[in-house]
Amino acid sequence: MQLNDSSVVSDWLRFLDYDLERDHDMWQNRKTLVLDSIEVLNYIRENSSSNVEIISDSRIQSLFDLCQLPCRNDYYSRFLKFDSRFYNNENNWWLDCWQTIRMKNLLHKFNIINLNEYLLENSDGEYFAKKFPNFFNYSRKEKASVPLAAFSYLECIRLILNTDKILDTTHLDEIKSFLKLLYEKNNGKLKYFKRSNEIRANSLNLIRCLQKKYSDPEYNDIYSSIKKVLKDMIEVNKWDQYSFTWCTFFLFGLDKDILLQTKSKIPNDFFVESNWISGANHTRKPRYALLALLDKLRNSQYFELIKPNPIVYTPYNKLKHNSETLLVIDKAIQSFKQVKDIQQKIRDENYNENYFRDLLRVALSSNKSDDVEYIEKEAFLSSGRTTDLLAVRREGYDIPIEVKILWRFNGESYEPITEIIEQLTDGNFGVIVVINAHNNPTYKRKYTGFEGWKYFIKDHNTYIDGTIREKDDYYGQLKSNSVYSEHMSSIGDRQKVVTLLSIMIDLSEYIRSSHLK
Repeated sequence: MQLNDSSVVSDWLRFLDYDLERDHDMWQNRKTLVLDSIEVLNYIRENSSSNVEIISDSRIQSLFDLCQLPCRNDYYSRFLKFDSRFYNNENNWWLDCWQTIRMKNLLHKFNIINLNEYLLENSDGEYFAKKFPNFFNYSRKEKASVPLAAFSYLECIRLILNTDKILDTTHLDEIKSFLKLLYEKNNGKLKYFKRSNEIRANSLNLIRCLQKKYSDPEYNDIYSSIKKVLKDMIEVNKWDQYSFTWCTFFLFGLDKDILLQTKSKIPNDFFVESNWISGANHTRKPRYALLALLDKLRNSQYFELIKPNPIVYTPYNKLKHNSETLLVIDKAIQSFKQVKDIQQKIRDENYNENYFRDLLRVALSSNKSDDVEYIEKEAFLSSGRTTDLLAVRREGYDIPIEVKILWRFNGESYEPITEIIEQLTDGNFGVIVVINAHNNPTYKRKYTGFEGWKYFIKDHNTYIDGTIREKDDYYGQLKSNSVYSEHMSSIGDRQKVVTLLSIMIDLSEYIRSSHLK
């Protein structure tokens, strides 16, 4: 079965959000997928048309969290040698150690750790630092004969370059000798790693890192020779054979002519066979997702390409219960139009916010899901705020609900978006029910009706560009006028992304109801 570009991206994001295990140490394949996903998401973020801060994407932040899961002190003893108790084969051992070192380099790159401090005695990285030299020596010995040892060797060099340590002349000569192997030929054919685009892309990037720290004109010649080999390899590469390696050319920031050559090899009618990204190949999902999006980056905002994840810290069963709570609210609001007593109160203008809060509380209490223990009105929260309604859950985060009449707050008093964001110190999902009275004075012409409320959301100083949507990939679309949006929450020195669902009750629809004579 073939997947098109949008299906490839959706499949990758869905795997990250639903299927990626998050509750124990990462082994080699999960490390590879997580680290590739971080780099791909960051590349899309940096090259899309919007300037989105990395902290604004909960999905990336959750992947960083995975990279910082604590592990046993004896874990790094695996750097000493291959042990069949932990790995099915030696390739898995090489891969796990390589990706572990790559993970440290990425955390350093994104300023989550400082390798100089991390490798000190009595630091979090003390055990890693003690075992790393042993693995580095293994990779030095095997780098010319074992492909994964070659990748490991380059990653070890990159880690050393990320510190204040100085490579001596012996090491630098050894590095150059290895790099020269990547273009060495015998009877016109490459002698080492004959089919590996990726080792050469990795090497070109490493040479740039070396040049920043060590001045040596020989690097220019080595760079040119490896680059020529890589371009020749790309020329004969076929989409159905080596395309999974092409993503690395962009992540390593290779020269523009290489990137243009690569893009020309991507089919105009983009497709991926399902078996290319499933089973043992599932780690290739982020790589093909980037290739699928390359042509869209310049003219698209980040959150248009990478749909926000409102459930990043929400287990699947909690997502289900959240959805049930939203459906109860939606059905209740839809049913209001059929109740003559409600219609009459609206016609007589005999209502206030408290009236609608009571109606919603009754509806939620009568139809609450198994996960909701009770519905509390005017609940006092740990943030010090009081919310209009609170769905108190047996496990996990509660859901605060604000019920407000437009435009009673007039942009001057406390408005519901700021109010509910300040209530979300624990969870990351809240609901706003806004009531548009039929005789309500408009708050500026721009903010009239449901469309006006959407403008109000977009103009809010917490709103993350490109995130407003009427249909969500996880929660779906309600029958009532409603939109989802992501907002940046700043509480003290802490920041996080929260998802808000705004539902409008438009009372002008009640006045025109056929039930009213």
